Amino acid sequence: MIDIINKKTKSSKDLFIIQTYLSRSDLIVKLKKSLTEETSINKIVSALSNNISIKEYSKDKAIYKIGDQEDNFYFILKGKVKIFKPVFVEYTLSHREYLEKLYSIYIKKETFLLNKTIAENSSIYNIEINDIPKIKEIQFYIEYKKLYVAEKINMKAIIDLFRAYDRYPENEFDTDFDNIINSEKHDSMAYSLIESMVKNHFEELEERTLRAGVDFKKFKCFEVNESRKKQIFIYENQYIESLDTGKSFGEYALDKKGKVRNATIIVEEDYTYLAVIKLNVYKEYILVEKERLTHKEIQFLMDNFFFKNVKYKAFSSTYYFNFKFDEYQKDTILFKENEPVDCIYFIKEGEVELTINKNIIEIQKLINSFVMLDKNSLIKDYTSVNGMIVIYVI
Repeated sequence: MIDIINKKTKSSKDLFIIQTYLSRSDLIVKLKKSLTEETSINKIVSALSNNISIKEYSKDKAIYKIGDQEDNFYFILKGKVKIFKPVFVEYTLSHREYLEKLYSIYIKKETFLLNKTIAENSSIYNIEINDIPKIKEIQFYIEYKKLYVAEKINMKAIIDLFRAYDRYPENEFDTDFDNIINSEKHDSMAYSLIESMVKNHFEELEERTLRAGVDFKKFKCFEVNESRKKQIFIYENQYIESLDTGKSFGEYALDKKGKVRNATIIVEEDYTYLAVIKLNVYKEYILVEKERLTHKEIQFLMDNFFFKNVKYKAFSSTYYFNFKFDEYQKDTILFKENEPVDCIYFIKEGEVELTINKNIIEIQKLINSFVMLDKNSLIKDYTSVNGMIVIYVI
């Protein structure tokens, strides 16, 4: 399949193979279950087969992250991906630990998680998104300054600091300096050279830091040892599930204008191949059909007496998304008498059997109340079975 899709010019046989594959995908199967007409299915599958491309991904690569703008819809041709969704996790952290946690989120380029975390803890620690890139630079400067202004400069500690912050030797000093530091015996001339280099380097760093207009009050935790810790909520990605060959993903952000990705998708296996459908193709064919089906479902629900006084626009924006459309097999028990009520059911298609442990007078009252509520009563018939009343509902 991968080789066929990758062909620049596809024969009618190639397109037929691609269409056959797509027609078995979970997206098309869902549309078929939603009673999409066969002509519409054929049109969608044909459009997708002519506008499909392939991307190969290596393990741990992010396909997209939560908060990203919509762009593509994906089918998994080969391999596996993991879905992560954000949750708040409670930590007990010092101010310093909190800043370091924010920086670790920043370097992972998780902008959405970073913004959410800062907003959630704004009443506890005053920090802004623009402060985060400066954290390591300021931390390095403060610790460097402590060593530099000491009565006697500890060169080993300074070099250890360079290495801890990945500032040495590539960007800060040349190879000769590295050799001097690593030699076991140091003469006074070598030390003078080292001290001169360190002095120049520190003064440049200090000038750069001060010029940046850093508010050191926000980073005082790097200057003093903190023992006090506070309850902090960090927004983190939580593993939800894995998707493998044949599954599709990415429709949430594409189904409505202005939506962003609501999950992070990470590749789980090397040599994972995804079939990619561009946004414009998705909207022109798949979204149009989804909107038609949504309209049909809303009309079905609004025909019920519960919603007879609700306007279409209000129903579609407020109520519709609280409904879940499910399919049930014969003899499935939906609920039992005296169980707590957690939802109500609207029968879109088919029949159900309602068994109630009541006498004939009570059941007649119940039927009358149904009829009073809804002139187009759902009750077809009822009978007594082994002392129980069975109502047939359509």
